[in-house]
Amino acid sequence: MSALVDDATRDMLSDLRQELLSLLALPTAFVGYFVLLLADLAFGIHSLVSPGIGACVIGASLCAQRLKDRRPRFAALVYVGGLTTAASAAVWASHSPLAMAVYPAVILLSMAMLGVRPMAVVSGLGGLVILASAWQHQQLGNAVLVPISVLLFTALVAWLSHRSLATATEWAWNSYRQARASTEEAREHRGELARTLKALDEAYYRLERFSTQLAQAREAAEEARRAKQQFVATVSHELRTPLNIIIGFAELITLSPESYGVRGVPRQFVGDVNRIYRSAQHLKGLIDDVLDLSQIDARHMFLVTEQAALTEVVGEAIDMIWSLATQKGLRLIVDMPGSLPPISLDRLRIRQVLLNLLSNAVHFTEKGQITVSARQEEQALRVTVADTGLGIAPEDLGRVFEEFHQLDQSLSRRHEGTGLGLALSRRFVELHGGRMWAEGELGRGSRFHFALPLAPAAERAGGGSTPRSLPLGIKARKGCVVLVASEEPMVVSLLKRHLRGYEVRGVPARELSQAIESELPQAVIANGPVAAVPLADQPSRALPVPLITCPLPDPTYLGHALGVDRYLVKPISREQLLGLLASYGDTVQRVLIVDDDAQLAELMARIVRAAPRRYTVDVACGGTEGLARMQERRPDIVLLDLVMKDMDGLTLLQAMRAQERLRAVSVAIITAHDLPNEVARLPGRSITLQGPESFSVTEVLDCVQALLDVLPPPKPASSPPPRPRAGLPAPPVS
Repeated sequence: MSALVDDATRDMLSDLRQELLSLLALPTAFVGYFVLLLADLAFGIHSLVSPGIGACVIGASLCAQRLKDRRPRFAALVYVGGLTTAASAAVWASHSPLAMAVYPAVILLSMAMLGVRPMAVVSGLGGLVILASAWQHQQLGNAVLVPISVLLFTALVAWLSHRSLATATEWAWNSYRQARASTEEAREHRGELARTLKALDEAYYRLERFSTQLAQAREAAEEARRAKQQFVATVSHELRTPLNIIIGFAELITLSPESYGVRGVPRQFVGDVNRIYRSAQHLKGLIDDVLDLSQIDARHMFLVTEQAALTEVVGEAIDMIWSLATQKGLRLIVDMPGSLPPISLDRLRIRQVLLNLLSNAVHFTEKGQITVSARQEEQALRVTVADTGLGIAPEDLGRVFEEFHQLDQSLSRRHEGTGLGLALSRRFVELHGGRMWAEGELGRGSRFHFALPLAPAAERAGGGSTPRSLPLGIKARKGCVVLVASEEPMVVSLLKRHLRGYEVRGVPARELSQAIESELPQAVIANGPVAAVPLADQPSRALPVPLITCPLPDPTYLGHALGVDRYLVKPISREQLLGLLASYGDTVQRVLIVDDDAQLAELMARIVRAAPRRYTVDVACGGTEGLARMQERRPDIVLLDLVMKDMDGLTLLQAMRAQERLRAVSVAIITAHDLPNEVARLPGRSITLQGPESFSVTEVLDCVQALLDVLPPPKPASSPPPRPRAGLPAPPVS
């Protein structure tokens, strides 16, 4: 068989041979029977040979028919062998052309049923029989050459036919296998596609659920944000009230001791009161941050940096903690060289870091000393607070800066605290671009270090800014100045806390021209178009520096929005309160203070009574009592708190404006940052930037990027649909 035929093809050919044997076995048996009947007529040989030939054909055919299912190849051998034997006997006995004509048929059958080699054997055997028969019958020559030629030609045709059949069968089988493989691959791909579609359906269902949950979470977050703002505003108001009392009485004792009937005040007493006053001012600064963050909905804590000497900040912190340390018998040692360079820092935050470290050292040190030292290390200043207290276990060194973490529960019961001081301190140091770490051993004290870079973080990251050239006669400044065209301390303080990298200064609008010439500011910020005036000496020209107009929480605006004269934020100083009354001149004689906090009301009353000018002061604890006092005796001015329990300030204002007799009474609001909803948002709806020269494309893109970074995300008009869809773009911002 050809080398092109593989095992599978052989199996197919074997099946074809078996089928062919089934078709030819019985008909060949009938042919043998007729040969047996017509032997003499057919071959012209002796009657004894003819029955043998017929019996051989019949026997071989019947045997092959019986064995074809169990042993198909042996059955084919029996069948072909029987036919070959019968044909050879007929040729040997008669040497007739009719008998020789049977050989080609036997060759074709052997090729079809057994293959090339059996066909070659049959062909060779037939040639030998023909030669032997011709030799026996003395019929050599053409009588031998022609039959043998026919025999060989038949064998050649049979081999070529078999080769073509095998090749076609192999091609067909290969095509079938490829088609089957393609079918299996298509079936697998179809299964994968079905699984993918199912996974997509599940993912789409989850996406729908997640979209709904996200909308619900956003609503919950918005509600939590509003609750947080309300909580911070309420708590901060409660903090500001006692803080205002502390600051007010400390200031009153220091500046007006004669109001108590005391003439000579000991210097140590005044020093202690000053410490109380400074600590209260420090606490006021912290509360201001909380209120500002709540008011403008800020998400980050900003630094108000300035060039300062670290020794001064350390001295302020030591002065605040000195009395607490001396009460426990501890020694405070300061080891700081006088050659330390100035550093850019937020005095309030670094002072808070030092106070936290010193307070912890005092609390956890029973005897010994506390040492504060500072050294310059390359491009940073390192500050160390060391104590001889309980110390820290090595396994706890990595956890001391975790929020709400305290080293030992027994210690936390003995030394009260929330566990936030060190976490906040490290955060403040990191905001300066520095780092903070701790060292210590149990029973041998602890050491807390923090390092602050000498160069600002912006200069270290970007390589520093290129200084602009300054005109003659103007001295170079250490930082960039921004002028605020406002005299309101509230506005200037707000911008100082939230403009990073700039020194903010407030100037009256009438002095704007002179301030620009002397300060050469980076820009001028004005509260709307009111302060955006040309220079006084050059009315035809605009400002020579960029002008930013935007709505700001000006107390004057807040006062007009509430229908009052002034809006002051607690805690207010003695100077602010007396300046407010002095601004009315002789028109104010009788002052009514309305506040549900009796101590705070009494403090303001004593400040007013101790003023250089005499006022008649009346106090009402609550809105209801205040309205009754007004009806009994009409005041010239009312100092009113907005947040009161029985009747709030807005309700009292409405009641006053509803009465003809009280409608013209001057009212000044003295309260915390708790703005009512009616005036919580600023009036302006646009922010403009105007420069003395045209802007470049880069400058415009930088401004747009800065605005986009601070804009809040758009609020959804309604709850999201059940199926996700592409989000709509935010409305344009002018």
